[in-house]
Order: sequence, then C-alpha cells, then structure tokens
Amino acid sequence: MNSDGMIGNARKHTINSRLKQLSGINSTKDTKLEKMPISMRKGMVKSRQDKIAKYEQEARDGGIVLSHVKKGEFRKIGGSLTIDERIGTERRFRQKGLKINSVGRSTKNGLVISQRDIDRINGPPPGTKGKGKGKRR
Repeated sequence: MNSDGMIGNARKHTINSRLKQLSGINSTKDTKLEKMPISMRKGMVKSRQDKIAKYEQEARDGGIVLSHVKKGEFRKIGGSLTIDERIGTERRFRQKGLKINSVGRSTKNGLVISQRDIDRINGPPPGTKGKGKGKRR
C-alpha cells in the first residue's frame, strides 16, 4: 500500500488524473475541439443536459439533495469520461491509461492471480530458450 491507501484500479485512476492535471497546468498550447457541425455539437450538449435534468428530477422526487454545480459546468452523473473530456474531442482509439505493472485482479475475496500472470512473472522454464529445429525447407 502507498501513502494514499489506494490499490488496484483506484490507484491507477488517481495517478492518471494527477498526471493529466499536471500536464494541463504545464502545457502551453490550447486544446482544440474536433471539427464537426455546430448543430451536431449542440445536439450532444442538449442530450447531456436532458440526462442531467432527468437525474436531478429523479433525485428531487426521491427527496435527495444534490450538491450545487459551478456555473458553466455539467454535473457528473457517472460514466468513465466526463462531458468536458468527451464532447468535441476526436478519439480514434480508447485511451488505456497508465501502464502500471500489476499482478492479478482484486476482488472482494482477495487478490486473484491467474496462471498466465504467474508464467509471465516467472519467465519461460529453463532449457526452452533457443532450441529451434533450424531452417525448414
């Protein structure tokens, strides 16, 4: 465990967000939005606002008091990416985050380590290296 007391995916997400924040502070160029029709972008923003309004209405009906949101910001209602990160930015491939070498996966029953992880850590068995049959003709 580290000083934050976080392990696994939570630790990865925290480190990733800290690095993004630091790189954003030190960056000199502005982030550009993807070129797309303004009507399409407006539609994306409107659908997001409709979802947020529905979420807030359901909370109000259920007697839940939600925190206030800063002016000009969207309420975060779940999902892996925030609206600011997603709308208007082109993303061809999914960003997989930091490459932190970890072993196994954490479940409620403890750490589960697969045979593949064990083999990857231990390396190949001795004597299997370089025993090819030569050039096949």
